[in-house]
Amino acid sequence: MLLQTGYASIIFYGSGLTKGDFDDNSYNTVTVNVDDQEAALKLWTESVGFHIRRKMPMGPKASWIEVGPKGAQTCLVIYPKSMVHNGHAAGLAL
Repeated sequence: MLLQTGYASIIFYGSGLTKGDFDDNSYNTVTVNVDDQEAALKLWTESVGFHIRRKMPMGPKASWIEVGPKGAQTCLVIYPKSMVHNGHAAGLAL
């Protein structure tokens, strides 16, 4: 499900999710599409206190970046908006 706000586009991966499902704590991955991955990484790590779980290159101008609270199962993927086309992350098979 894609939820778009004024700040970010957030994609929740799971089967049959609706807006009423957000009180369930069983999400593993939440994707936030951002214009500037490094600025977003700084926000989530320095201001919010999340830890970097994974950072891998996805090409010359993008990375797969996962952050989250220490010890939590859920992670946040900081994904570049430039790689999102028609509401779908480019090059990802989920």
